[in-house]
Amino acid sequence: MTRGRLLALWAALVVLAACVSALIPPMQSPDEHSHVFRAQALAHGQLRMETPPGQSTGVYVDEGLIYFVQPHLWKIVSERAARLTPHEKELTHAKRWEGKAHFVQIPGTGYYFPLVYAPHAVGIGLGELLGLSVVHSYRLMRVVCIAASLALLVAAFRIARPPLLAIALLLLPMTVYQLVQPTLDGFTTSLAVLALSLFTRRIMEPEGGSRREDWVLAGCLFLLATSRVHLAPLLLLPLYLAWRRKSPAAAVPGVVALAATLAWTGYALATTVDARVKRDHTTAQLVLQYVQHPLDFVRIVWASVTDEKLGTEYSRSFIGVLGWLDTHLALHWYTALWIGLALCLLVSALRAPLRQAAEGRAVLVLGAVASVALAFFALLVTWTPHPAKTIEGIQGRYFIVPALAVAYALASPAGAAPPDRLRWVAWGLGGAFAAAALYALVEAILGRYH
Repeated sequence: MTRGRLLALWAALVVLAACVSALIPPMQSPDEHSHVFRAQALAHGQLRMETPPGQSTGVYVDEGLIYFVQPHLWKIVSERAARLTPHEKELTHAKRWEGKAHFVQIPGTGYYFPLVYAPHAVGIGLGELLGLSVVHSYRLMRVVCIAASLALLVAAFRIARPPLLAIALLLLPMTVYQLVQPTLDGFTTSLAVLALSLFTRRIMEPEGGSRREDWVLAGCLFLLATSRVHLAPLLLLPLYLAWRRKSPAAAVPGVVALAATLAWTGYALATTVDARVKRDHTTAQLVLQYVQHPLDFVRIVWASVTDEKLGTEYSRSFIGVLGWLDTHLALHWYTALWIGLALCLLVSALRAPLRQAAEGRAVLVLGAVASVALAFFALLVTWTPHPAKTIEGIQGRYFIVPALAVAYALASPAGAAPPDRLRWVAWGLGGAFAAAALYALVEAILGRYH
């Protein structure tokens, strides 16, 4: 595809995503307000977060932004049937930047490397610089985040052709809902797809690529691991490529990314105070406990995934439980979209030359499995009270990037020409899945907020 067509595709996707985004009121994604606060602080140069005595870690943000956030957060989120009155909308939409900073506690963002908020900070900072109101600055931030995420996806698709299953995962109501809002999920998912595309091309074309791409891959994985800790096993991808090429020099980007991730994680753990969860044991104590008794961890994970209620939550929140986990799709959509994913998996597997680069494909699957295991482990030692019977805080959306890694394990080389019959089946199935997923998403949004 030519550069002009890629630009046109990117612009069309940005417009479509912005239209979907316009249907969703502000602050309607879990912890969205925390991400917006962090972005505004970064736009003002506050790279380090602070921890006043007796409080959790946080940042100083403009009082006008706090005023804008509060009614959307506490009224619409807290009361399902509540809507802002015309007078409340008028007041919040007329709010200007105050120029006065107030401290807010947002400890959950203290573990994230600041650079991952670059699109958010650019968007909201540009709004302030242009003299826009708070609401218009917020909307500009949404558009900038959408544009940045989709730019990464378009670049990734140009590097390596995505399998049908990967496209279906990116079209899930949960994936699209998070992409059109200024949280981290949209941007980090796009970073993951770019990293997976780079890795896939390298295992399919061992002699292709460049040293610059090695650094891009390592940089993407560093940002992923320092903002989504359960994806840290993917840091082994560039090291595998270096081992495969028998090149110590090629391992440098991967080693740098791994070392930088460990350094940042240590710094974040040492400087972030989170008083939201009261526990009798520290994270370090629990890590040691389960390292010494790994079968206890396996038992708790098994109890979690086989629990009927939790299993249903994982399944549905992977497809899409919107808002602050309070907005479900119509029940038939969960069955329909799971069947659609299964069909996309089947078609992708039939189209892929699985014997080619079999070892690299296996590495992707192992990385995905390790990421899922680490997601359970991280929430067990940081969020779940001890002793635990099941693990609290797991959401299905945490498994979307690992699922994408499995999908890319079914990729075909760029020059491969799958059978025509399967190609048309893939196009038809993909189109049907896209229509169903988008309809289910918009239906749920309109039913919840309008």
